[in-house]
Amino acid sequence: MTGSITIGCEAALTGYLKALAATLPKSFRAIAEARMDKVDVWLIDGSGAWANAAMGCAGRGSGKIVVVVDPGMDDPDSIRQLTAVIEKGSSRIAMIETFPGNPALPGFLRNLADSVSYMHFQAWTTGNQGNAVLSQLRLARALGLEDISLRDICALPDSCLLSFQALRSGCRLSLRFLVTASSALPARHVIRGYAADALAILTVYDRNTARPAEALLTDASGQHLLPAIYETAHRFMLRNLGNQTASLTELTAFADDVELTRSLGLN
Repeated sequence: MTGSITIGCEAALTGYLKALAATLPKSFRAIAEARMDKVDVWLIDGSGAWANAAMGCAGRGSGKIVVVVDPGMDDPDSIRQLTAVIEKGSSRIAMIETFPGNPALPGFLRNLADSVSYMHFQAWTTGNQGNAVLSQLRLARALGLEDISLRDICALPDSCLLSFQALRSGCRLSLRFLVTASSALPARHVIRGYAADALAILTVYDRNTARPAEALLTDASGQHLLPAIYETAHRFMLRNLGNQTASLTELTAFADDVELTRSLGLN
């Protein structure tokens, strides 16, 4: 996209847009009270029935980019129906995901040893367990894991532990997800990748903490802290809108992750 880019939003996101707009480049212009037909980019809240809302917005605004902010566990079939919007090419759909969209993930992935055979994902959440597990699945996807299948689950009122198998670069590895409810700590995810001679740790924080992700690598040469990227997933995604719209594969994978999470019956 070139030139000035105008952004509007649903009423529920007015405060969010005003706060985010102050961090965006000057080429972006936020119009919090604008109608959808008056802006280039339209933001919708992902906490409810966002798939139908996105389809409705895409149908009314040909050529616009409809951005779903922190999409949650909507109906998987409705999410899959969004692929028809992309296939028609009338509008583009994009998703801003706080944890898997963090700009530190690509650098962490480049430094993650190919020989990693076990990965541990731990989440501290102030919300429900299901949303935290969905974020863990989305993080796993962002780190190149495929064919994720559940092996075992142990769920308690304030925590849950899940075991999975997955493929990474054609190699089978084990995954473990741990979710712990906490009102004292900021919501965050910690990912540990274990290889025979290396350990990689990534900590990703909630968007409300304003803390950059922290990546720590340990191998035979010692311990290294990767350079911090002081940018949220939300700013990063909007700043790169031309390259960040969702593909058919990404929407289908999101629907599959929601379907798997719902099948777990978590709080």
